Amino acid sequence: MGKVLFDEKFGFLLKKRVILEDESITIKKNKFNLDDIACVYYKPYDPSLLDGVVYFSKDGNDQTTRSSFGATVISFTQGEIKKVEDLLNLLTSLNVEVIKRESKPVVTPAVPKENVKKNIISCPACHSINVSFMGNDRKSFSVGKAVAGAALTSGVGVLAGFAGKKGKNQWHCNNCGNTFETKK
Repeated sequence: MGKVLFDEKFGFLLKKRVILEDESITIKKNKFNLDDIACVYYKPYDPSLLDGVVYFSKDGNDQTTRSSFGATVISFTQGEIKKVEDLLNLLTSLNVEVIKRESKPVVTPAVPKENVKKNIISCPACHSINVSFMGNDRKSFSVGKAVAGAALTSGVGVLAGFAGKKGKNQWHCNNCGNTFETKK
């Protein structure tokens, strides 16, 4: 057993204990030789996601996903940034390559006034017009309304079966991930 250089816990609810020794690292109960680690990817803390990620890559591929369940992934909170920096500095001193991945900034362009006039759909959260249509929840023809309408107006009321058919269109913002509905 090597000399313990670092021993801390990281994460929100499911905390992972990380123990760094001079030749190995243990994440939760998984122990890896430092020689088996090609590089370490580090995605800094992102307030919009409420965490940061450190991924120990054995093959050199970047897998800095939000999943903190992988054996080689550590998620950390804002209060743990200093501990992560200490761990990364120790890894660098042990000749492990650390690669920092910046979070992509969320671009939130304002909706030009002409978009409002033209009824262009924009996200209510970030005002982006980069949105995708997901579907609508329009109701189908109502036989009950048609029969009632026909009985009341002697045939012309069959059109009442189409009454109240306005549904809501569902949209997804490709900028911030918000899902929202519009009337139409």
